[in-house]
Amino acid sequence: MQQRYLLRSDLESLRGPQGIPGGPYNWHGDYDAGHTYVANDAVRSEGRSFFALQETSGNAPPSPPDTDSAYWAMFSDRGEAGTDGIDGSLYWNDMPGSPTRISDTSFSITDTGNANSYDKIYCAGSIISWEKSGGGWQAAKIVTASYSSDAVTFTILGNTLSAGFSSMKYCTQMAKEDCWTIPGSMPAAALSNIGRTIIWQDERYIFSAKVYYGTAPKTTGGVWDINDDGATLFSSKPSIAAGATEGTEVVSDSLSGTNTTAVAAKSLITLDYDSGHASTPGSDAMIFVWSMPAGWRYRA
Repeated sequence: MQQRYLLRSDLESLRGPQGIPGGPYNWHGDYDAGHTYVANDAVRSEGRSFFALQETSGNAPPSPPDTDSAYWAMFSDRGEAGTDGIDGSLYWNDMPGSPTRISDTSFSITDTGNANSYDKIYCAGSIISWEKSGGGWQAAKIVTASYSSDAVTFTILGNTLSAGFSSMKYCTQMAKEDCWTIPGSMPAAALSNIGRTIIWQDERYIFSAKVYYGTAPKTTGGVWDINDDGATLFSSKPSIAAGATEGTEVVSDSLSGTNTTAVAAKSLITLDYDSGHASTPGSDAMIFVWSMPAGWRYRA
């Protein structure tokens, strides 16, 4: 193997730039113009971290976009500013995008280019409230949200969204969901108190209910009823059509029209099977009911 030799002058030409001083950093917190720093002293300046390359006093670390100077070298940059979040101290926040009424059960908000993804933020199960014309608290649950042509359109169930409403807000909490699961074939005839009894420890506003089946009923659909201590909560009862496995979501009397009547705490919430097809009634029913603790209404 042939040996090669380098002259000192060759080594000098291969020398790299000045390296970082050895040893641990000595952290001093925020930069202080009146303090004398020595090599390896570390400070914070404008959200970034620097270490001193040599003794210095009164020579501040460089400002963005510069990262180094004769006295300082940056070793930690600041992060990018995050997007604004909702005020976590509030339960109710103003609905963005200038809410505009479409009908008693529908409204829209502006979302240019869907840049804010409002259809995903205020999805099914979100709660809104508003003041009706002339005053008075009203509330509803969002059922659907869809984007098109720089706007998000919502359908809601709960109080009637009449013309002249104001101060629409959204709740930071989603609607509470309870479900009765009735496995197997449905009864051949009406049956009261089917499934478990629900007892809420607080007063509740009831938004709506909806029925699903694993196997659809034939010829005749299924009709259900949800009761508060034996009294129905639904003038329009939760039902499912013949041949269907998904029913239509229906509004509760608790928040129907302009009514705002809460179910009392510790009421017995029960389920009745009112009617169905005698021989092929369908099977594996799930009956969902959505509600909101009445106390949320009064939170800021």
